[in-house]
Amino acid sequence: MVIRTEDDNGQLKRCVAYPAVETVHEDSICTKVFMPPRDVPEAVCEAARKLATEVVSTLWGRGVFAVEMFLLADGSLMVNEVAPRPHNSGHYTIEAVPQMSQYKAQLHAVLDLPVPEKLTPRVPSAIMLNILGGATPSAHLKLAELARATFDDDMDVYLHLYNKESKPGRKIGHITLTGTSTIQELEAKAKPFIDLVDEIRRERISASAETLRPKQETAAGLDVLRAFGVPYALDITSAHRTARYMMRVAEEAAGRGIRVIIAAAGGAAHLPGMLASETPLPVVGVPVKATHLDGLDSLLSIVQMPRGVPTATVGINNSTNAALLAVRILGSFMPEYQEKMRRYQLDMEEQVMVKGNKLRELGDVEYLAAKGK
Repeated sequence: MVIRTEDDNGQLKRCVAYPAVETVHEDSICTKVFMPPRDVPEAVCEAARKLATEVVSTLWGRGVFAVEMFLLADGSLMVNEVAPRPHNSGHYTIEAVPQMSQYKAQLHAVLDLPVPEKLTPRVPSAIMLNILGGATPSAHLKLAELARATFDDDMDVYLHLYNKESKPGRKIGHITLTGTSTIQELEAKAKPFIDLVDEIRRERISASAETLRPKQETAAGLDVLRAFGVPYALDITSAHRTARYMMRVAEEAAGRGIRVIIAAAGGAAHLPGMLASETPLPVVGVPVKATHLDGLDSLLSIVQMPRGVPTATVGINNSTNAALLAVRILGSFMPEYQEKMRRYQLDMEEQVMVKGNKLRELGDVEYLAAKGK
C-alpha cells in the first residue's frame, strides 16, 4: 500500500509506503493477510516497499494505491497489478496503523492534507481474516461469536461486519487480530480463528452428489470424493416422482455453495438433464443400469439432451469417473484439487508401469496364472 499526493498542477509531491504484507488467496479470493510477512527477510520487505513506491510514483492521481507483487523462488520481486483505491489487504491498518489508516490516508491525499513522512505500525504484528459467506446464510456467525468472546493479554481482536446479505464467497466482514510479539506467535494464538475460517471455506466449496444412490454401482463415486477430500451433500430425488422437490434442489444449489452436481439415474433417466435445465452449475450424469436394456436407455436419455442444456455424461454405472470429473472441475479454480488430481494421474501411471514390468519379468503364461486367469 502506498499513499500518493500531488500538488494543484498534478505533479507528484510524495509517495509513502505502508509496511509490506503477505496475502493468502484461495478460490481467487483474499482470505488472510499477515503483517509482517511470515518467513520473509526484512531486506526483502524493504525492497518490496521501495519497488511499490517506485511503481506508484510513475502513475498519476491522489490517494491510496495497493501494489500486488509476487516473491519468486530466487528472492526477486515481480509486480502483478496495482489497485488505485483502499484495498482489502489494507484493512489491518485501521487498528495496526491507527494514526494513518488507509481510509484516513485516502482522505488526506485527496484533500491535500498532511501525511506522515513514515508509516510505522503501532503493533509488531497483525493478521486480517476475511469473513466470507458460507454454505448457509448463518455459517459465519460462529466466527463472529468467537471474535466477540475472545480476550487475551497478548492479542486484541477487532470484529468488523458490513451489514451485507450473506452469500457463498461474498465478503461480509473481516476480523483483525493484533499481537504484542512476532507474527509466528500471533499466528499460533489466532489458530482457532484461522481454523474456523478454513472450516467455513471447506463447507462452502462442497461438491454435491445430490443423487448418488447408496448402491454398489454408484457408491464408488463417494469413495473417490472422500479420497480427494471433497466435501459433499447426499440426497435422493426423482425427476418424475418428486418433480417439485427436484426443481427446488436445482434452483437452490448454487446459493448453498455447491459447485458441481453429480446425478445418477436409471431407465428414463431425465434427472440429470432436468437438474441442468434449472441450475447454472455443471451437472455430471451417471447412467445407471436398471432392470432392462442394460443401462443403454439411461445412457441415451442423459447424453441426448437438447442444445442449450449441456449435461456431462460418463459410462454406465461409472460413478468413479463422475466423481473424478467433479474433482477436475473444482481443480480448474482450486489449485489444491488440481494438484491432487496430478498426483492421482502419476499414481495410475506408476501402477501400470509396475504391471508392465511384472508381465515382462514373468511372461504372459505365468503372469495370467498369478492373476487367476
